[in-house]
Amino acid sequence: MRSYMEEGPQRPFEWTNYCLPIGDRHESPGFGFLRLQMNFSGYPLGQILLSPIILFFLIGRLIASHTSKLPVWPEDVEEACAVDTNDPYVKDWRSNPPYLAL
Repeated sequence: MRSYMEEGPQRPFEWTNYCLPIGDRHESPGFGFLRLQMNFSGYPLGQILLSPIILFFLIGRLIASHTSKLPVWPEDVEEACAVDTNDPYVKDWRSNPPYLAL
């Protein structure tokens, strides 16, 4: 946040590799599983051994995701914070790499 406020949006835009696909929809089961697996990304053996536990956590994550209400900003806030259609620094879940299109 600090570099964005002091230096502009260039650096945070470059450093953001992916965005969570939850801006206007609930999290998909595939992305939820992938996100839980990322917690053990440096430990491939841990990913394999803990898969049953990760599956258990996935069930809880899906229940929480699908029973939660999607946040909605008031119209006046949406209007005040509208993103320009020509903004070169727009990044959301639609700009994720193909392997994250879950």
